[in-house]
Amino acid sequence: MGDLGTAIITAMRDQGWLLISGTNTLACYPPTRDGESLKSMVVPTVLLQQGNERRLGVLLLSLIAVYGLQWPWPPEPSDGAQGGETPRLDWW
Repeated sequence: MGDLGTAIITAMRDQGWLLISGTNTLACYPPTRDGESLKSMVVPTVLLQQGNERRLGVLLLSLIAVYGLQWPWPPEPSDGAQGGETPRLDWW
């Protein structure tokens, strides 16, 4: 597994996502709040491998925008950034 794939899986795990590994897929379920319906996303595990950083970047954006994954993870403190975090640009 590549560095970005590992970081995404680690962030999901640390944020309480349910991850179920299949043969060639990973089912991802973000934590739900009261009254929310259960969302899920199935990720082909080939995307998590080294060399797929561009495609994985698109996946990461959808995980952030649609499913609420908190990123950057782990948060990096920054004095000049709103919320005290700076995106990790070395992934792109």
